[in-house]
Amino acid sequence: MKLNSLGVILWQNNIGGLFDDLLFKLHPTNDGYILSGSSSSNISGDKTENSNGANDYWNVKLFPEDCIPISFYSDADLDGYGNSLISTDACFAPLGYVLNNLDCNDTDNLINPGVIEVCNEIDDDCNFIIDDALPLNTFYFDADSDGYGNLLITLFSCSEIPPLGYTTAIADCDDENPLIHEPILFFADLDGDLYGDELNSDLYCTLVPPIGYVTNNLDCNDSTNLINPLTNEVCNNLDDNCNTYIDESIPNQTLYIDADGDDFGNFLNDTITCFFEITRYVIDSSDCDDTNPEIYPGSLEILNGLDDNCNQLIDDGLVVIENFEKDAIRIFPNPSFGQINILSHVELNNIIVYDMLGQSVINVFEINQNFLQFDISFLLSGCYTVEVNLKDKKVYSKFIIN
Repeated sequence: MKLNSLGVILWQNNIGGLFDDLLFKLHPTNDGYILSGSSSSNISGDKTENSNGANDYWNVKLFPEDCIPISFYSDADLDGYGNSLISTDACFAPLGYVLNNLDCNDTDNLINPGVIEVCNEIDDDCNFIIDDALPLNTFYFDADSDGYGNLLITLFSCSEIPPLGYTTAIADCDDENPLIHEPILFFADLDGDLYGDELNSDLYCTLVPPIGYVTNNLDCNDSTNLINPLTNEVCNNLDDNCNTYIDESIPNQTLYIDADGDDFGNFLNDTITCFFEITRYVIDSSDCDDTNPEIYPGSLEILNGLDDNCNQLIDDGLVVIENFEKDAIRIFPNPSFGQINILSHVELNNIIVYDMLGQSVINVFEINQNFLQFDISFLLSGCYTVEVNLKDKKVYSKFIIN
């Protein structure tokens, strides 16, 4: 008999003859059951042949009335999933067959829909996607085998190890040359002195510098080939040899500022330089007043309350006239131009004419007469003082030149 899960009899059969019939085994088939046992009955009941001896073998096949054959699929790898290409119809699952046909590889029990996908380039879970839902690594084609790949040719794989001919490193700028994989920084050499400008550079994927470029950045002035690390330093206020020092190892001298342009310098304001000449600087340092071009050593001392010749004396050697005797001599014409006449009541010995600054402009000696006429056309307009040496004294008088 066949019972359901509640113990209800679904069907039952009675098999046998009039004597002893024993059931040893029940075996399900595609369309029913095979009963195997022994029988000592002769023809009677279900027995169709007489007994040939005690305990004959007797096989009977039952076909249940409710059997509707369905398709079962071969499960060769016994993983519980069937092969859709190999099937049979039966009421009961034959040995080695299952109801589903979801196995995509019935030769390997590690490949079926119940398996977790692993990284092996195989569709382990039979969802028609290889190595799906696994983290992928990116590998780059390495044609020149230098360990650096081509960014434009990639391969995605869940494997941690790159396939043959691929690498995890990128940025090979020339995948046909194993000697180079990343661009090299070259420096512009605009002046052609073989030294490059560190502020003007470019990256090139080549081992040989392009035209106009070099590998070093030692030039401190790339606008002239006269300035580079091999140039000898000269006195020009420039760093000719690019060692960050200007005009080093060149003999220097001290020059003094000449602010008033009289060629005499101020000893309080100097500079040390390798130049022999600098505008507004001189080698002399003896000017005692560098704000007045009329004051310097050797200048003409004038009556002005200043040390004009820087000898530390003021108005030295000048005559200060304090006493005029108007009647002792007569000067005419006055004002004058061209010439002047001097007349005295006694004999004249020496005559000296001073300008307004106290400087002597005319000297006449050993006259020995009481009248003298002389040229004054070379003098500028202004007021002049005449010193006359008489026999016993000096007298002074003034005249004007228009």
